[in-house]
Amino acid sequence: PIVCHNYASLIAQAKIGGHFGTRELLCLDEGHVAADWIRNYMKLELTVADLQSITTLSPPEDADDFMGWFRAVVSNLDGIPSGISDKLIAVFMRIFAHRSVYGIPEGLRTAYDEDMILGEYEKRPSYMEWATERLSKPDAATTPWKVVRLTTDKGGVKYECIPIRVAPIASVLTGLGRKVLVITATVLDPDLMLKELGMFNQKHAVVVIDSAFEAGNRPVIKRYVGSMSYAHARATLPKLLDEIINIAEEHRDEAGIIHTVSHLLSFDIVKGIRNYLGQRRNLVQMPQDGVGRDTVINRFLTGGYGPNSILIGPGLMEGIDGVGNSARWQIMAK
Repeated sequence: PIVCHNYASLIAQAKIGGHFGTRELLCLDEGHVAADWIRNYMKLELTVADLQSITTLSPPEDADDFMGWFRAVVSNLDGIPSGISDKLIAVFMRIFAHRSVYGIPEGLRTAYDEDMILGEYEKRPSYMEWATERLSKPDAATTPWKVVRLTTDKGGVKYECIPIRVAPIASVLTGLGRKVLVITATVLDPDLMLKELGMFNQKHAVVVIDSAFEAGNRPVIKRYVGSMSYAHARATLPKLLDEIINIAEEHRDEAGIIHTVSHLLSFDIVKGIRNYLGQRRNLVQMPQDGVGRDTVINRFLTGGYGPNSILIGPGLMEGIDGVGNSARWQIMAK
């Protein structure tokens, strides 16, 4: 009667696997990220090599023309081509299940060999029926897309197709509950979040609860040094490192956390501050492969790395309970 999922698993298993129908209550914890998970689920990533396995036509150079070209290619297919990779099978399963979202004509023939398509995936023939019922809304096909043409690590070309507006396709997640409870401590505007999730015009109530922490005990101190966007990060990094050293010195006897948005930035910070702080402070970097993550966090919070250690890495923004002296200060390195 009660099922606990992460977002990616819930959407995929409900919409393609066919494991779940609509429930009486859907609770979306950390609800401020729900729209991003919908966007990530619907996003397509296709390399030129992927495309060559389904068509002899060359994709357009202009990324703005890509979605129209890709729709035409898919619309002329009889089904999912045989002999393609598991990754492409998963992409096509998503496209066929949510064809209205991608603007693929409803009349497209979808007869196929299910065993070939599903491969190692569990056979759930009801997913197409379910998706058609929930997602064939007229406005779904009007979802605007942003397509980016990128060079891959191996020197090839790939296209990233990202839905800009989530509201027209949000039922892929919010449609799983007759009542939906969105819970978050990290939202600036509840109405804006509801609009993004396509729920604002439905019957709703917003409940705001004051923080349990006194405002004086959680000051946000702005010490900006420059832009950390992709175009400016390299130029800003030396100034960022200087400010991190200054702040760490101000808290030289206290443990703290440096939040980063990537492991690459974590490496840059550790490398940049090790000569200044590393001899008298333990710099603890989050494991890149995720193995032992909880062990590292728990050891840090219990003082296992020393009373003035510094934990550095991404993925520490939510759910880290720094009680008392276990984490007295934080830096948002972004």
